[in-house]
Amino acid sequence: MHGGGWVIGGLDSHDQPCRLLANAARCCVIAVDYRLAPEHPYPAAVEDSAAALTWVEENAARLRVDPDRIALGGDSAGGNLATVLALMARDGTVPKISFQLLLYPAVDMAGERPAYQRFTEGLILTAKTMRWFYDHYVPDRAPTRWRGQS
Repeated sequence: MHGGGWVIGGLDSHDQPCRLLANAARCCVIAVDYRLAPEHPYPAAVEDSAAALTWVEENAARLRVDPDRIALGGDSAGGNLATVLALMARDGTVPKISFQLLLYPAVDMAGERPAYQRFTEGLILTAKTMRWFYDHYVPDRAPTRWRGQS
């Protein structure tokens, strides 16, 4: 699943990394084009990603992939979605997975990790930017203990 704060990114922005991964790992990579916020806030991206995982498992023979070796991966927001799906797989609500590849996953929705305090200025992705993404992805969430905003 692609990154982009659940708001930007897609098949075009992540085509090259997906091709590089497929060639380097010598595996089939299936990119998920999930619906983006704010037009489609949470849980749309999770639902689309879960539907894609289920479709891959159901069509494994046609895709020529081993249904017992399906993995999930993603960067940033996509890493968050891969994490959520791994938990869903553990709980039996989506097909089981065999591996997870997380590239700088967005898993601290409260902004409490020390990095949010240390790296707040002069970077492309700041704590303030992350909060902007979260606010678009989950606009109706209960107030969080967000401390990451500078």
